[in-house]
Amino acid sequence: MKTVYRGFDITAEKTKDVINYSAFRQSDDFEVVSGVDYDNTKITEIVAHLKGVVDDFIKDPSAYYTENADFGDDLPPEDYDEYDNDDVELTDEEANC
Repeated sequence: MKTVYRGFDITAEKTKDVINYSAFRQSDDFEVVSGVDYDNTKITEIVAHLKGVVDDFIKDPSAYYTENADFGDDLPPEDYDEYDNDDVELTDEEANC
């Protein structure tokens, strides 16, 4: 099931025994949430939950930026320096992953 809600693309699709779901902002393709549901949750229930997540994101987007801070891609530009790890030395194995 795919739907658009308040400027966000919401997707919930069943494949075998799982449901893959996601919500992306249409304006810049920002991923608000994505995941896999292994329970027997109905797709309509997952979509309803995702709409609630979108509502929460619209109310307070900063909570979603800091939640993924370790990855850096989701940070607002003013927060990049706080998570700068350029001074961390990687082993050869880590650098070649």
